Order: sequence, then C-alpha cells, then structure tokens
Amino acid sequence: SDVCSSDLVKVSSNKYVAWNLSCTHAGAPVTPSGSSWICPAHGSQFNPKTGAATRGPASAPLAKLPMKIAKGIATVG
Repeated sequence: SDVCSSDLVKVSSNKYVAWNLSCTHAGAPVTPSGSSWICPAHGSQFNPKTGAATRGPASAPLAKLPMKIAKGIATVG
C-alpha cells in the first residue's frame, strides 16, 4: 500500500482537514515554514488551511485526505 506524509490542520473552532504533504509539482515532502508549507525541491508554497498552491512552480493544490474524528481521536485515510 502507498504511504504518504499527512498533517491535520484546524481551520476553524470545530473544523479540521487532513492534507497529503507531497508537493503537487515534484512529489517532494512539504514542511512548515512560518505561515506556509514549503517544498524544498523547487520552492513551491502551500496554504495550510486551504491546501492551495500560493507560489510555483506547483499550481495544483495539495490533496485532501479523508478523515474523521470520533471520541476526540482523528483517523486519516
């Protein structure tokens, strides 16, 4: 099975979203940098709350992953 790095982000007081942290340009793992996520391979940047590419060369957003929260425990995938 495929394994990807993911992150769970709180986007409002009661809403969370999970993102696949593979850059949509080259597939390298993106990492937090200030208020963005950045790809060290070519400098693409992404918005952690929306997944949108905010600086190229990536133009596609990060992939949203299915997730659920039950009894205070988040499950991604």
